[in-house]
Amino acid sequence: MQKPSFSEKTRYYFENTIASGPMGVIKWLAIFSLFLVLSLGAIILIFGITSSDEPGAEGLGFIEGSWQILMSTIDPGAMGGDGPVWAFRAVRLIATLGSLFLISILIGTISSGIDGKVRRIKKGRSRVLETNHTLILGWSEKVFSIILEIIEANSNQKNPSILEWH
Repeated sequence: MQKPSFSEKTRYYFENTIASGPMGVIKWLAIFSLFLVLSLGAIILIFGITSSDEPGAEGLGFIEGSWQILMSTIDPGAMGGDGPVWAFRAVRLIATLGSLFLISILIGTISSGIDGKVRRIKKGRSRVLETNHTLILGWSEKVFSIILEIIEANSNQKNPSILEWH
């Protein structure tokens, strides 16, 4: 058997963490977000992009550029205050679109995690904490008369689980 390559090992690790549940997906979303911010900060540094078109304005640098990108990923609405430099606007637009994509995945992951938990609860496999209860298995038209009999039989109980309805 051939030894797995680095890319195969990476893909295997990625697939296993994604399959492990919502926390694995959130972990990868954080990694992708960090990669997005740092790579766009590097682009700002490499191309000497500024946020101002004033003569003699220096490039933002890696730290300030990454900070500006991080702020545009957290608050996409902040792009309205950008200066007139189109290169800076383009980089922030990429950051905003990337963050919207990642946030959409995050919301979907959290939503599906909650849906999965609700489905597991609805299956009824949780522990029943009621004591001295009666379990009726099966369904027919006679179940209503059975419930009425149980209500009558439990009328002398302090906290009956089935209360009479009208």
